[in-house]
Amino acid sequence: MTALRYLGFAFATVLLFAPTAPAAPKPAALNHLPVIPGGGARPGHGTTCVGADCLIPSCASLTTGDAPAAAIIPIPPVPGGTKRGTAVVCEGAACANPVIYSIKPKDIDPTIKAFNAPNIVEYYPLKAGPKAQLAIYFPGTNGRPDEVPGILDVIAQQGYRVIGLEYDDNPAVTDVCPQQTYDTQCAAQFRWERLVGSLLISPQPTPLNETILVRLVTLLNHLNRTYPGDGWGQYLLRGQPNWSRIVVSGLSQGAGMAAFIAKKYSVARVVLFSSPWDYVDAHDGMAEETSPWVGETSATPVSLWHAEYHRCEKNASRIQRAYALAAIPQSHIMVFDLSDAAGTGGDKFHTSTTRDPRYTKRWRELYGVSP
Repeated sequence: MTALRYLGFAFATVLLFAPTAPAAPKPAALNHLPVIPGGGARPGHGTTCVGADCLIPSCASLTTGDAPAAAIIPIPPVPGGTKRGTAVVCEGAACANPVIYSIKPKDIDPTIKAFNAPNIVEYYPLKAGPKAQLAIYFPGTNGRPDEVPGILDVIAQQGYRVIGLEYDDNPAVTDVCPQQTYDTQCAAQFRWERLVGSLLISPQPTPLNETILVRLVTLLNHLNRTYPGDGWGQYLLRGQPNWSRIVVSGLSQGAGMAAFIAKKYSVARVVLFSSPWDYVDAHDGMAEETSPWVGETSATPVSLWHAEYHRCEKNASRIQRAYALAAIPQSHIMVFDLSDAAGTGGDKFHTSTTRDPRYTKRWRELYGVSP
């Protein structure tokens, strides 16, 4: 049985914990990943090949401008946030359909001034049990949650309740921090400000009500009040996100935010698509280096970290070094390798990793099944 219910306006007040200074970085060996069968030339190793590897085209021989476009079907915007799909109370085959909410941030917090693309919330009543984990997906720079309905649906099919979260995603940290005068803490300060907005001095100030933490808590409070039978309250603990019940994930800048959160809080799982690759630019004869926060001790065990990158994306070598510094197990890192990747923007290989439906099987493996 289907139902249509309009979301009301709501406002939530969130109490934030006092921020702590970023921990001192720990050294990590920068070990390159091994060749992946079908993976082509190894990023960071040039095009030297041996045996069967030589049959795989190098990235330099591929073009990104003519990549076929994937069928991207955005979820239609609904004023006020409308519940689409199956009602919580359903019968028979109707329960196999997804429940989807499209909720603009300003509709539940009138103080929001920017970044007002709809949050996308989805779950399957027959697959998301009472104790299903929440999976959050953060888009990349200038991205919107409603631009990637395919991967959000796949995550929901894995038994998670899913939130594609709109947040302040422009500018990107890599557009700001490498230009600073060898400031090794710039990227960490930038991301902490975007997360909680409590730094007095920041390379990119974020209003408190626009921070990721406030946006997420406001949305969860709204969902819990409006749809109490959905079980959203379990993802809050004393007014804060109950991180132990939450999977954090994202693409590019969004993956960087997911990684930063996992460093600070113990989350249920981490899934990174092509990031972080924060770096400190070469300076006074010193080589470029990965931002130190990437190597900090993680509050989330490294056994729960999972990641990927496309072998031909422009920053593959930086991503590879960052994953090594973060000590992500090599067995948890996938190298995507479609030569005709269907993505958008200036680096189609990069954006294809969460848009090309041919990666569906790998998406399922990265997220696993919700307990």
